[in-house]
Amino acid sequence: MIAFTRWGLLFLLVAGTFLVGQEPSKPEPNPAIKKDENNKKDDVPPPKTKEDLTGKGDPMPPGETKVGPGRGIKPPAQVVGPEGKPVTGSTGLTGMMGSNYQPPTEVGGKLLREWVIDLRSADPSHREQAIRAIASFGPNAREAIPQLVERMADRDSSPRMRAVLAIKYMDYYDKDIPKVVDGLAKRVSEDPQAAIRYEALMALGRFNYQEGGRTALPAVLKVADDQGNWEVRRSAYSILPKLGSDETGVDARVYKALINGVKDTAARARHEALIGLALLGKPNDPVLATQMEKALISVLNTRDIPSEIFARVALIGYNSANTKIQMPLIIKHVRDTDFAHRMIAIRAVSMLGPPAHESVPDLVVYLNDKNPELIMSVCMALTSMGPDAQRAADPLRQFLSKKEIPDDLRSAASFALDAVTRRRFNVTNPNPPR
Repeated sequence: MIAFTRWGLLFLLVAGTFLVGQEPSKPEPNPAIKKDENNKKDDVPPPKTKEDLTGKGDPMPPGETKVGPGRGIKPPAQVVGPEGKPVTGSTGLTGMMGSNYQPPTEVGGKLLREWVIDLRSADPSHREQAIRAIASFGPNAREAIPQLVERMADRDSSPRMRAVLAIKYMDYYDKDIPKVVDGLAKRVSEDPQAAIRYEALMALGRFNYQEGGRTALPAVLKVADDQGNWEVRRSAYSILPKLGSDETGVDARVYKALINGVKDTAARARHEALIGLALLGKPNDPVLATQMEKALISVLNTRDIPSEIFARVALIGYNSANTKIQMPLIIKHVRDTDFAHRMIAIRAVSMLGPPAHESVPDLVVYLNDKNPELIMSVCMALTSMGPDAQRAADPLRQFLSKKEIPDDLRSAASFALDAVTRRRFNVTNPNPPR
């Protein structure tokens, strides 16, 4: 089992296997969302069926038009944790710690119910302290979710921010999901503080379409055009594919927002929009498909190398037949003398996974580099390719034979070696809806 060091955990959370042109399967349930055993009726409305979406059942939400499932590159894989369950950013801190984690019964000499009372204090510093303490109770803090949702609308921005941050990582009962999503959506669309809007967006990234995330889609689409803060736009682009799509299709508004994002003036926001399009793939709406393809091709004619790389990834997601042309042009940047371009190219081959296996000879050279960030990225890329990167096995063994290697790099290299030498991955991908 891999040691969960700081960088090692980061690696585990983002490492993944990406395959081209595969249909999404039924998503795994979110371990962060707990059933309320005292409430047998599920308060979360069921996802729309295909009959619903074609007009034979209940009407779709206002403004929503599905354009059919895309067939882009596969979403990030989930990593099996200590208990054999997927460990992702959506499981909450409890999910990362495993079932052996024992939450405290008291924090700062007070019980949970006492801290909940302090949430109503007239002193904003006391309210913020109470939020911090409640979050420390682990899964037991689920009882206080309704009160924390109320604090997300606090008149003072400090407890308001602290409540959003707590909600971002805590576990929930399923009956509380609608109020959590609604509270976060209000912060996204109404909060005057850009930092709070940003954190609320990141918290919404824990939910997918079926788990209630679709109700926040209008708010996220709104801030995807927020010209006052590029980080807010980037965060919106990053979660739109998850909130606006399921196995029955993709909301057309998501495609339109991401296609507009390809022209974003902020490079890093632009990159996120391109990655979103890569995940979604080609829409079955001919007008949107033409707009998407033109937008991607237009990027190739610029001198922005990072955007060009991600546009080529998206063109592969748009049509796997583009792999033969686009892959060599991506791989050549793995050898780029510019460090930033090289890192982005390595990230790109990580996203593409097995089809990028021709990059292995170029990647393993960097195992001898002195830059730990570069080595970590190489290990992530090799892991994503699995047995298709079997040629990396001996270079990885040579790297691991070195005596003085930081623990996080040793864990990452061991994980990569395991992935490239086994038919059965330690990385699993239930392929959640896109």
